[in-house]
Amino acid sequence: MHALFTLALALASPQITSRAELRIAIGDSPPQTLSLGLYGTAAPESVALFEGLCRGISDAGRPPKTLTYAGSSISRIERDRIIVGGSLSGGSGRKVDREIDATGYVRTETLSRADAFANDDSNALPHDRAGLLSMRRGGRAFEFGLTPCANRALDATRIVVGEVLGEADGGAGLRLLSTLNDLPARQPSAVSELGGVAALYGLRLGLGLGFAGLVGQGLRLARREALAAAGLGTAAASFVGTDPREGRDLAYRPLTKVRIVSASVL
Repeated sequence: MHALFTLALALASPQITSRAELRIAIGDSPPQTLSLGLYGTAAPESVALFEGLCRGISDAGRPPKTLTYAGSSISRIERDRIIVGGSLSGGSGRKVDREIDATGYVRTETLSRADAFANDDSNALPHDRAGLLSMRRGGRAFEFGLTPCANRALDATRIVVGEVLGEADGGAGLRLLSTLNDLPARQPSAVSELGGVAALYGLRLGLGLGFAGLVGQGLRLARREALAAAGLGTAAASFVGTDPREGRDLAYRPLTKVRIVSASVL
């Protein structure tokens, strides 16, 4: 009976077709090894991308870059939900596209290099335990995710492509995952974001009305003209400051720097 159960479990488990290794440094501590088994049959294109980023992918965009997990970071730690790594360093995940339009004007656009790596991988493997490696469904992203716990909510947007290997190294990989999961991270705050938006628009309105008051007082404008000056001043002040909602999302960013020192396919 036990032999039949073991055989059924082996048949149901995805096949590990290759192995990869990430060396991860937390703060100033020496790097620790995270060994991964990759499911090349269950998610062939996603695994090919992951392996390529471990080895290094040459991209001829502007400027030309080598896309690699080496030197990238762990950028997001949602405790007991997901750990996100593979945020490429130095803006290497983006490129500049320039073209001349019909008027002769040079238009510049910043694009994600990951857009060239779309795929149609699909499997029914669930995020049902700790130690699973996943990537975004459909590709178009370099970042990978690691599950510190079961999290079936990830099934809708992510595809399981591998697992942390723990038995061969005495469970060190899963212990490293647990350590990462426990790192303090910046928590999202809707209150602080709303406060920042309110402060920005308050500043813009104050500058606009102040401008209108100075102009109106200096030129002794009539009420209608003063209102027009207020509108003009407020419109001009709208270019002051940056909306905090348009900035980089820093929620769940670890407060201690976590780097992927090296990456390789074994």
